[in-house]
Amino acid sequence: MQYKNTNSVEEIVVDRFIASAEHIFQLGIDFEPLNEVFNPLLIEKIKVFHNTWMKIAGRHPKINVHYYHVCKGDKTKTLGPEMQNDAYLRKMVLLSQKVKSTGGSNIEYSYHIVDAEAQMELSRKNPTYSLPLKLNETPITIDYKQEQGGYIASTTLYEYYKFLSDSDGTLRKYLFESNVRDYQNNTDVNEEIKQSVTEKQEFDFWWLNNGVTIIAEKGTLAGKTLHLDNIQIVNGLQTSYTIYISLSKGDFEEDKRAILLKIVITGKKETSDAIIKSTNSQNYVPPSTLRATDKVQRNIEEYLLSKGFYYDRRKNFYKNQGKPRNKIISIKYLSQCLTALVQKNPSKARSNPTTLTKNEKDYRRLFPVNRQPEIYLKSIEVMKQVERSLRSMVTTNPQEDAIATNYPLHVGRILVSLLVNNADYNDRDFSGIDISNINEGNITKAFGILKMVLAEYQKSSSRQELINIAKNIAFSEHLTEQLPKHLPEIIRT
Repeated sequence: MQYKNTNSVEEIVVDRFIASAEHIFQLGIDFEPLNEVFNPLLIEKIKVFHNTWMKIAGRHPKINVHYYHVCKGDKTKTLGPEMQNDAYLRKMVLLSQKVKSTGGSNIEYSYHIVDAEAQMELSRKNPTYSLPLKLNETPITIDYKQEQGGYIASTTLYEYYKFLSDSDGTLRKYLFESNVRDYQNNTDVNEEIKQSVTEKQEFDFWWLNNGVTIIAEKGTLAGKTLHLDNIQIVNGLQTSYTIYISLSKGDFEEDKRAILLKIVITGKKETSDAIIKSTNSQNYVPPSTLRATDKVQRNIEEYLLSKGFYYDRRKNFYKNQGKPRNKIISIKYLSQCLTALVQKNPSKARSNPTTLTKNEKDYRRLFPVNRQPEIYLKSIEVMKQVERSLRSMVTTNPQEDAIATNYPLHVGRILVSLLVNNADYNDRDFSGIDISNINEGNITKAFGILKMVLAEYQKSSSRQELINIAKNIAFSEHLTEQLPKHLPEIIRT
């Protein structure tokens, strides 16, 4: 294995693999010359490998050789499909030939590039686990396709509570990772569930509740106990949390009331994703929330976490952890920032923020796979500073009050043009914003420019109400057209 702390897949790594292969796989070599070029620890490992190989050679062993090039680059720029590094690919072939010719026919060879995306996926991968779930009766088994099927079952509230609890009594939160929302606390619905658990004991619980949906990669039934591997509870988080909280405060061990379970056994991600989307769409969920399990959203969450922001892709997740409210960023808020600042359309961001990610095409424009994470961070930092400044701004008339209240996204959009010296900037310009220039002086200047543009627009437009202009997409276009006039030093691309 060779690890390089670089942002590209460098050929020097495979060069070193090739240079060392002869010494690693050629038995009977003189180790003395290697002391000048190899780390002593590596030489010791090679000696152990050679000694072991010679001892078991009579058994004709198969030797598996795996090369790993680990880096922060993008392997698709080396391996394709859109781009290829032909020199690197030729060296991979040369390494394979050298290993096999030196080590003989017993060698099984493979080569892997572990890039930034692969490392991120590995960091998210939970250890495999299996949990038992004791059922009331033998479940109804439903077979659909090979390796996919499921069960309809029930268990007591207490057995389900045990299933949700770790050995120390804490909630197994990892069971809910695939949910698009976290626990919503004391909502009316959750209060009803709580009452069903704690007060309405004359009714069996499953009469009053729709139950939960569980996805597991594998399931084995032994008597009335179902052993499930790598479980996700994808529908029924509010029910599960409420049961856990309620039963942790009382004695329910003898309670025979039941909860209904729909258990799907599948190892296919496409099936799991379809179930998550379907089960979370039966009751109204904001379109942005349904994007919570997207890989891009996970990447943004991890990046912003390293910068001091809590990206609430699963609604209420960080609120429930007691994180500062002003540091929690919702998908809806980030979508507004991107629409206003990166797409230069503050009116669209202001008019109906809940629909910005509803359309798949619009969503992919806001959150493309290859967008630099700095853009997400800087869009948040621009808007947060603009909002703080406008809240503390001393206004002198009702028009300024209305602008400060209804036009922070427009002020932010103008501010970006000031910061990058361009009225019609692009992603590269935006990522180059110097955060230290997001200050009161530049925000006040952007506010003054907006006042002038609005005054002119009101004179030439029949839409006189400031609140209506703020939501009119035509005004965003007008703003981009007029900025060079008010700022002669700004150029248009």
